[in-house]
Amino acid sequence: MFYSIDRIEGEWAVLIADDTSQSAEIPANMLPAGAGEGSILRWENDTYIYDIEETERRRRAFFERTRRLADK
Repeated sequence: MFYSIDRIEGEWAVLIADDTSQSAEIPANMLPAGAGEGSILRWENDTYIYDIEETERRRRAFFERTRRLADK
């Protein structure tokens, strides 16, 4: 299951689940090293894993959509 880090508020991180769009708060110290707002996490073996490849893929797709809208 994938989650995106929506925001970090003090000691809490707000995650949004891909499949349900529901939000969940977790302690920010549970975030993997290097992960921040906008990062994509995988829940695997009872831990969050920072999926760098998926994060970059989604960022590229977002910027491409934005570029196409700006060109209209």
